[in-house]
Amino acid sequence: MQRFYLKSQGLENKGATTVSDENHNSKYLLVGKWGIKRDALSVYDMQGQLRAELKQIAVGLLPKFKLFLNNHEVGTVTTPVGFIRGLLYVHNLRWIIIGDTVTCHFKVFHGLTKILEVNRVQINGSAYID
Repeated sequence: MQRFYLKSQGLENKGATTVSDENHNSKYLLVGKWGIKRDALSVYDMQGQLRAELKQIAVGLLPKFKLFLNNHEVGTVTTPVGFIRGLLYVHNLRWIIIGDTVTCHFKVFHGLTKILEVNRVQINGSAYID
């Protein structure tokens, strides 16, 4: 499993932050913000190509996002009605995301199989993503 690092202040200022690999080589640029309709978080490679994007299409108690990979819509991210906060569902991909935006700890499952875990840990001002 690859491990990536990002500057934790990049998430708080809702601006841009560099995502680096274990060897501190810059791999991606995370740009954007969320919170109001039409906001987006975008991931660019170091050649400037857009790789992934999460676009907010609804706000309120049940915000909704569209997920794009290489400019193709691959899923819709929603909060299931009646479920506890911190649970998201990615339609089309059939992923369940369980996590906490305050601690930035998330687990992503496809069925019963964990496919990704995201942890923000302070390491010299950086966070890491497993």
